Amino acid sequence: INIESISGYEQKIGCFIANWLIERNWIVEKQTVAPQRMGGKDERFNIYARRPQCSSPNGPKVILNSHMDTVPPYFGGKVEVEGVDDVLVRGRGACDTKGIISSMLMAAQGIVEEGIHDIGLLFVVSEETDHSG
Repeated sequence: INIESISGYEQKIGCFIANWLIERNWIVEKQTVAPQRMGGKDERFNIYARRPQCSSPNGPKVILNSHMDTVPPYFGGKVEVEGVDDVLVRGRGACDTKGIISSMLMAAQGIVEEGIHDIGLLFVVSEETDHSG
C-alpha cells in the first residue's frame, strides 16, 4: 500500500514484486514498456514470472494476471488490527490492486510450496489509463 504506483510511475512497485519473486526462486522476466504519454518518466515494465520446475515446455498451464498501477492521487495506507480475524487495510490500492497482488503472490507461493509448479504470474502497467502494458 505504501509504495507509490500511480499510472506512469510503476517502477517502484515493479521492483518490489520482482525482488519478492526472485527471493523465492521464481524466474522473472521484465518486459519493458514505453513511458506513458500523459506523464511519468520512470522506466516501466511488466513482470512475467514462472517456476523453473514447470513441466511444460510451453510454459505454465495457469497464469494469474493483475495490473500494478493505481489511480491518482497517491496517498499512503495503514493497517488497523482489532483482533485475530479483524484486520482492516486502508489506502490507495488496497482493493484495486495491491490487495489483489498480495493475495496472488501468497496464493501462488502456497501452491508452489505444495509441489505444484505449473503456475505463472503476470503483472502489467497502465491498466488505469492507456493499457500500454
